[in-house]
Amino acid sequence: MNENGLRICIKDLSRKYIYCNELFAADLGMDVSDILGRDDFDFGDRSAAEEFLRHDMSVLESGKPVISCVRRDLRGKECFFKVSRIPYITGNSELSGILAISEEINGELFLRERLVETSQEAEAFEIWEIDSTEGSIFKHESSGNLFSKSEPGSLKELEALFHREDRGKLTARIGACARTEGSFRIQLRLIEIPEDQRWIELFGIFRGNKAHVLISDTSRQVRLEKTLLLYEQAFANSIAGIILTDSCGAIIRVNDSFIKMMGGQNKLFEISEKTDILAERREDWLRIMAEISRNGFWKGRLSVTRSDGKPFMTFLTVNRIMSEEDSIDYLLWTFLDISEKYNLEKKIKSLGEQFEAFIGTTMDGYWLIDEGGSILDCNRRACDMLGFSREEMIGKNVGEIDVVEDREALEQHIGIVVESGSDIFKTKHRKKNGDLLDIQVSSTYWAEKKLFIGFVRDITDIEKNKKELEELNIALRIVIESERSSNLTSEKNMNLTLQKTVIPLLNQLSESCSDNQKEIIRLVKDSLNLVESYPAELTALLTPKELQIAQMIYQGYVSKEIGNVLNMSGRTVENYRQAIRKKLRIEDSSENLNNIIAGYFNRM
Repeated sequence: MNENGLRICIKDLSRKYIYCNELFAADLGMDVSDILGRDDFDFGDRSAAEEFLRHDMSVLESGKPVISCVRRDLRGKECFFKVSRIPYITGNSELSGILAISEEINGELFLRERLVETSQEAEAFEIWEIDSTEGSIFKHESSGNLFSKSEPGSLKELEALFHREDRGKLTARIGACARTEGSFRIQLRLIEIPEDQRWIELFGIFRGNKAHVLISDTSRQVRLEKTLLLYEQAFANSIAGIILTDSCGAIIRVNDSFIKMMGGQNKLFEISEKTDILAERREDWLRIMAEISRNGFWKGRLSVTRSDGKPFMTFLTVNRIMSEEDSIDYLLWTFLDISEKYNLEKKIKSLGEQFEAFIGTTMDGYWLIDEGGSILDCNRRACDMLGFSREEMIGKNVGEIDVVEDREALEQHIGIVVESGSDIFKTKHRKKNGDLLDIQVSSTYWAEKKLFIGFVRDITDIEKNKKELEELNIALRIVIESERSSNLTSEKNMNLTLQKTVIPLLNQLSESCSDNQKEIIRLVKDSLNLVESYPAELTALLTPKELQIAQMIYQGYVSKEIGNVLNMSGRTVENYRQAIRKKLRIEDSSENLNNIIAGYFNRM
């Protein structure tokens, strides 16, 4: 009786074999005659025999079937079996032993094994004896309510409970098996509301004209099988790399995404029972396993090396799958390639460190301000500039520091920065000790965060020097005008006066000026030195500004240098040059202006 690949055996009340089919005997490598009259302890595998004894005794003591999953080494390979044990009832309705039907499920992974183990939980079942000649049904044991519409007493009544496409299948199968004393397994769908479909599975074995049948509600198992199919599809099609290993890390199965991630071809992965993902990284392996033992999973970043030897960063999740004995049976590893994200994070971190270094060393104060004007962040220079600690600065409003703009004016200024994106302006800030600072602010609006980034510079000394220079220029103009109005006859006396009154002031001022301001002072001193030798014709024709530019042209300055020193644009300098040419009546001449001006000085 080897139909459907089922292994079938019957044991008596003392758990000795009184029947088995050839496929059952072949698994043990024995003939049927060598098995009959013996028990499981006679075949050498004591741990397996003790497990079989436990399940057999459960059937004999409870009178109820037991479904289990058994892992066995047969023919040199590991095999999985679903074993259904049911009470063996003889014709006089007495319990005579145990009927066991085993189905090999080798090739199904751990999910299939778990599916089989859990499929029996809270299931309804019935044990029948069927007389194939009369078509009558005798129920011996039941749990739950398999048939909600009626209790069938014959095969015809039973057939009416199934869908049209399933009707007749059971009767035909029973008839065929009765003639050959065979076994059968069939799954049929009951007539139920479509939204609540129910499936019934029947395992049966014939001896003579009697059949012993275990009937189970497999609706839950069918749903689990569909779920398993979805898991299988997700495993195969996931963009994440997924591998299944045993508890020691030996690879059992991988998906295509993992193969591609590791730089392999899109083909079946060559699996080695000794393959260890972290074979050379013992510390990582121990750390991961310790976490899994505590929490049931581990997740984190892990550097993995491709087949070409190049490392890349992954986000790894490892989940444990427990056995019935509450030990770790399998590990499911899910890899996500986060190399691009990791490299981007490194770049952002590097840029952040560079920015921190910049704002920490810059001579300008750095402020980060919200739309309400409150300071969210600042650097050390900003604190030192005003004499506050960082704790005092954070949370302070700009209006508490700025002494030029009131609240309304400040809000208007913020609106201008938001609209234009950035602005540079001057203002005054009050220090903690009450002193005022002249400040130049460079402000930028960070639209995505609705924040303002400001760099502030202390220009108090610059403004002071600028004021002194302006006062000096006024004094110089007064002296020149005074000298002209008094119509001094001696240019030497005029030069002496300038040397005594102006030059000392210029020398004093140049000690605290910037390079650009020193250049201007040097130009002023040179101009004073040339006062006594200015050609009278040029003095009569040109304005003071034109005389100043003419002098610089005579000294060899080009237009760009003149503009930098006098704070003029290049276009303005060219306009002055054209005005000088016009007054000297050479606007239509191509002669060099420098040569013309030099001629006036040389004729003196």
